[in-house]
This record gives sequence, C-alpha cells and structure tokens, in this order.
Amino acid sequence: MRALLPATLAAMLALPLMGLMLSWAGNGSMEGFQAGLFIALMVFVVVAPHVLLLGLPAFLLLRRAGRLNGGSMAAAGFLAGALPLGLYGWPYWRRHPGYTATRSWLGDEVTVVADGVPTLHGWLVHLQTVAVLGLLGTISALAFWWVWLYSRRRMHV
Repeated sequence: MRALLPATLAAMLALPLMGLMLSWAGNGSMEGFQAGLFIALMVFVVVAPHVLLLGLPAFLLLRRAGRLNGGSMAAAGFLAGALPLGLYGWPYWRRHPGYTATRSWLGDEVTVVADGVPTLHGWLVHLQTVAVLGLLGTISALAFWWVWLYSRRRMHV
C-alpha cells in the first residue's frame, strides 16, 4: 500500500509535466515557462480527480480481481481518460431542432450539427476527441504502473 502514494502522484503529475515541458520547449523563454506553468496547473486540476476517482479505484479493482498488469492498466487509463467527456459530449444528447454548429477540423471548417442532428463530421470530431483523451489517460496510467512497480521493488512489498 505504501507504493500507492508515489504511483498516484506520478499519475497526477505526468501530464502536467508533459504540458510544461512542451510549452517551454516550444518557446524557450521565461514567458513560455510561465505559460507552461499555467497550463500545467490547469491540466493538474483536470487530471487529479480523474486519477483519484477513476484511476485509483480501477487499479484496486484490477488488483483484487487478479487481473493487474501493464495492459489492463493501459486499458483502464484509456477508459478513465475517454469516458467522462465521451459520455458528456455525446453528440445525440444535444438534439435541438434548428441548431447548427460548425467547427474547425483538420484545418477545414466543417458542420458538426445540422438542424439538431450530428453529422458524420460531428461524430468524427467526437471520436477523435475521445481517442486523444483516452491516450492521455493511458500515459497517466502507465506512469502510475511503472512507478508502482518500481516502488514495490524498492520497498520489498
């Protein structure tokens, strides 16, 4: 159980630190670093509840079921990252006659909702967003997994 704290912190900090490094590397100045700190804080505010409310319980369930391994952790991370916005942003939940929305997708302006009905582009934008969030969840879950394994070995648990 002592290995859970460093693993949980790793899962919560992996994505904010990635955002900080990418922001700073893209600019290389102090302003870039300050912008990166702000981005890291915002990412942490989103990631921490996902880790604590979805990721940690998933880890404990997988461990109790005897299904704990890197693949199951990656899958749990994908679900923890993708499901909340995947369900909340489900295109059919906002069906309002007369409502039309456009969005930029891959550099083009596309209609995502036409007269209250999601278009093919609407579904593709939704699936792309869910997939990206799932991959970010996988990164966080694998950071948890690797630090948990390392911590267990170091503590001889």
